[in-house]
Amino acid sequence: MVSSASGTISTEQNTISVEVNQSGLSAGTYNGIVRIAIADRNGGYQTASVAVSLLVSSGGATTTPSILLNPTSLSFPGTARGANPLAKTMNLANPAGGTLTWSMTESAAWLALNNRFRHGHT
Repeated sequence: MVSSASGTISTEQNTISVEVNQSGLSAGTYNGIVRIAIADRNGGYQTASVAVSLLVSSGGATTTPSILLNPTSLSFPGTARGANPLAKTMNLANPAGGTLTWSMTESAAWLALNNRFRHGHT
């Protein structure tokens, strides 16, 4: 379930909550896509997709941690010699349980990570 099926924004950010319903599902991995569509100036539409995974375990014995990153990609609009675009967030989850130790690094000089969240446990 998506928290809001539509909305309007200008330069601020909206947070959209995506929930899953695992009732009735057997153990396994389930994949789906949330699509966001926007109307452009020419009367057409642009879409963005976010992959969503649900890992349903059978419970019981020791679990192996798994990583769930949402969204799996980020896109920033920029203007030469303009102000930096607003920061965007990613959610990191460990849906399987256990302890997941993680770290993040940048692969380009123009990328910056918030130092408070570079290393952690979940």
